[in-house]
Amino acid sequence: MDIYMHILQMSLSASILIIFVAILRKFPTYYMSKHIVLIIWKIAFFRLLIPFTTSFNFLNITPVKESNIIIEVFTRAYVKNIPITNSNTANTINKNALHLTMPTSDYINPLFLIWIIGICISLLYFFISYIKISTIIKEALPIQDNDFTSEWLKKQNIKRTISIVTSDRISTPITFGIIRPKIVIPLNMNYQNKEQFSYVLTHELVHIEGFDAIWKVVSILTLCIHWFNPLVWMMYNLFNRDVEIACDEKVISIVGENQKSDYAMTLIHLAEQKSDFNGLYNSFAKNPIKERIVNIMKYKKIKCLVLELD
Repeated sequence: MDIYMHILQMSLSASILIIFVAILRKFPTYYMSKHIVLIIWKIAFFRLLIPFTTSFNFLNITPVKESNIIIEVFTRAYVKNIPITNSNTANTINKNALHLTMPTSDYINPLFLIWIIGICISLLYFFISYIKISTIIKEALPIQDNDFTSEWLKKQNIKRTISIVTSDRISTPITFGIIRPKIVIPLNMNYQNKEQFSYVLTHELVHIEGFDAIWKVVSILTLCIHWFNPLVWMMYNLFNRDVEIACDEKVISIVGENQKSDYAMTLIHLAEQKSDFNGLYNSFAKNPIKERIVNIMKYKKIKCLVLELD
């Protein structure tokens, strides 16, 4: 049960950081890049997943490990039902209390059991979603007219193996996978619009180069462990929004600020469709569209250390 109390302590103390970041992300893009916000979100993830000790104890919650029962023996002590007859031993026990350590109880704490059940249900939900989307990816087919995509991939100087496929079972472009990522394009997408197609591919490539899929897994793991904390649910949703907004910022910095209106129109065109596999992949048209459009149109390139390193 101490692990549950420790997780609770971590969750409560991290809640302060979550509230801070939720307020910080309200700053306009030209004051605070979403790349900076993402870095702080990632610090919050580490705080929620990696235990460390601190002198500060939130709400004075102390994990209960065991009960230390002090038994003072005055004249005769029995250890394992064997009487102590030696006078020297008896005198020693008379002067010093005998410390025995006993477990607190043999029953399982109901809160601990509920927490474990919550983790199992959360993991099961995401696992089922993973199986569904994996099936779709396996059934996806290479794009027939792949001259443009082949040429586009050559220009990017990509170090990892990336596949561009198409599927009639999705309605918006997505990226799935970590080691060998795949960009999946809807079958009904207009491939003849090379400009729009290039925006989509660039957006998905930014996700791949930023290893956003790994952070998706980290965010899901954090949510499953801290499912009881509503602020962690808020963090999960805001983090996914900020991943997409930060990706939009990066794309605009690549294609140029003079093309942000065209990029925004592409986003609007593809954002009408929704998906049932939230959290398991990176999507061009995912998350609240209004916030992304506003950030795109207000975007101004920020000269800062974080963007230079990125």
